[in-house]
Amino acid sequence: MRNVFLLLIGVSLMGLVFGCAGGPAPGAPGASPNIRTTVEKTPYVENRTDNFVHPVVTTESTGEGITGDADDPAIWVHPETPSRSVIFGVDKAVGIYAWDLDGKELLCKNIHGKPGNIDVRYGLKLGDREVDIVAVNIRRADYTRISKVAVYEINPDYSSGEDLLVKLADGESENNVVEFESYGFGLYKSKNDGNIYAFTAPKRDGNITQYMVEDDGSGKAVRLTAVRVLNFDSPSAKEGMVCDDEAGYLYVGEEPKGVHKYYAEPDADPNPILSFASNKDGYSADREGVSIYRLEGGEGYLVVVDQGGTVANAASMLRIYDLNEPHELVRTVAHLNEEGKSIWDDDGVEVSSKALPGFPHGVVIAHDGNNGNYPVYDWVDIAGGELKLANQQVVE
Repeated sequence: MRNVFLLLIGVSLMGLVFGCAGGPAPGAPGASPNIRTTVEKTPYVENRTDNFVHPVVTTESTGEGITGDADDPAIWVHPETPSRSVIFGVDKAVGIYAWDLDGKELLCKNIHGKPGNIDVRYGLKLGDREVDIVAVNIRRADYTRISKVAVYEINPDYSSGEDLLVKLADGESENNVVEFESYGFGLYKSKNDGNIYAFTAPKRDGNITQYMVEDDGSGKAVRLTAVRVLNFDSPSAKEGMVCDDEAGYLYVGEEPKGVHKYYAEPDADPNPILSFASNKDGYSADREGVSIYRLEGGEGYLVVVDQGGTVANAASMLRIYDLNEPHELVRTVAHLNEEGKSIWDDDGVEVSSKALPGFPHGVVIAHDGNNGNYPVYDWVDIAGGELKLANQQVVE
């Protein structure tokens, strides 16, 4: 009996290390199992590219004491002091995490539901102010069969992680419901009307819905209002999304087939314009994340995650495309973890061409599925002398 009692205590304590204080326990609605399914049993040899890149920084792992179930990254660049910029990520059993540029944890926040993808935008109109936001689609709010979008104001004057985010909507809010089983997610800021929009999509059957994110009238919270439905004629999973705010486009990663391009304005044609990143480009598995490296004059690059996996016996890698049509493949990179090993199960990618301390030409942030963290790469290393560089100045 004593051994059974000790075993029960051990199981209970294990449950406590999952999630932020007050977060969902493993197995509860809104939580996901903390299991790493991909393990390098024998040394893996990458032979699909000769371009290997090591991270400069790696964030601390999610999971509150054990390797967590991390997924998608984002970055907010401080408008006045780049050294105070913040890396965001999610843990599907926890909520939102935040780290400084050295990878040190600032915040672990329960959003009252299972998070999906995360994104950042600047200048949401809120009362008589404009605020920067970080937003996450909640695949299932706690103890419900409802999907929502959590939105937080980013405090540029934060003194610690405790005052970094101000809730505008989360899993307990009421005016932020989206279609059930929201899977794909991304934000867009229109140059035409200055509003911020959210795109969400279910994992399988179903179209993409565009919502306006706006002040609910209180100046302290937001509501989401559906404004358009985009046609997506495929039962395949669609998760990775990124918007080109400058040009007015949405890019959607259909995991087994390719990336589809749409107009992002709320009154535009809802049908896809073109598709690229097909299997002829050498994909081993899902297109699991999409992001943009922007240059002046409308130029830049689209970075797409080829997730790989044990079935294909292929690690994750990055495939980089010209931002301009017809979006030709221009470079392939094997991004490694902090131990110099191949990354497996990369679930997302974030790219910024804004200058940061130590990264004057921008960064690429990936996800290491085996270790539950987010490696940060210098764009100079990703470019490898073949791609163009932005922000050719040093930031202190």
